[in-house]
Amino acid sequence: MSADDKESSGFPVYSDPIKRKIFDAAGDEDHKGEWQPMNSPAEWFCKCLEGLKDIQDAIEHFSAVQAVKKRRRRLRVIFVPLHSLCVSIVNLINSIQAEKSVHSRLPPNCTADLTQLREKFEALIPFRNKGKLAVLRNKGSTAHYDRDLSPEEMRELIKNVSSTEVGEWINICLGTLSDLLKLNAYKWSVEAPAENTAVIYCEDSVPIMSVVDVDIQQRRITGLRGIYLTTSPRVIIFETIKELIDAADTLFEEGSKYQFRINGIHEDPPDVNWSKILRST
Repeated sequence: MSADDKESSGFPVYSDPIKRKIFDAAGDEDHKGEWQPMNSPAEWFCKCLEGLKDIQDAIEHFSAVQAVKKRRRRLRVIFVPLHSLCVSIVNLINSIQAEKSVHSRLPPNCTADLTQLREKFEALIPFRNKGKLAVLRNKGSTAHYDRDLSPEEMRELIKNVSSTEVGEWINICLGTLSDLLKLNAYKWSVEAPAENTAVIYCEDSVPIMSVVDVDIQQRRITGLRGIYLTTSPRVIIFETIKELIDAADTLFEEGSKYQFRINGIHEDPPDVNWSKILRST
């Protein structure tokens, strides 16, 4: 065998024939081909995705009307999924800190950065205890009518929040999720295509999925069926984030003051801390 033959030998890499999506709790029962979470951080990111989709649906409902009174009423639909998203983001941060098997793949001092990020996030969005979003969710949302709140008090509560303020809270969530998505903390897999096969997914510089034959009893790999260049779950997640960035921008009222409005998506410059939220403080 010549040197050229040796260099050309090896396994061919094919393009993934399936257009994959992230596991969707509200999707069809047949989940073949969907990326499914294989560790706690990935599970919590899936729950965050559910929150993003619910918020997007609520914003579409809000944007479909122009009358101030109708908009104010429809804005209330956002409070519950937004509050749930905030709680899920904190649980996502906690799960990354607790998942010691991924710590070697995280940036230096990342666990300490995650503590700061959680504290900053909780300071920016008042969803804890008697914070504004918590009160709106508990007393003024369409999912719950507080029995001790008079109609006049409910009116004042709803009037005390603007769509711009809600848009800022959503943008802070999206910025935080964009930061967390950079971390190599998530494990994913898909359903094996046949009996006695398994899927191994690796994502370093490129997303590669390998389909292998396995001996279940001896718990070992016995062969390789194919190697595929696939679509990274991170890419799919980020597309959902970008869609909500566009939708949430419609909540910002003309002439209103704001601090947290996403005006574009940019790559991190080299040699900076992984969290843009922390860099901006």
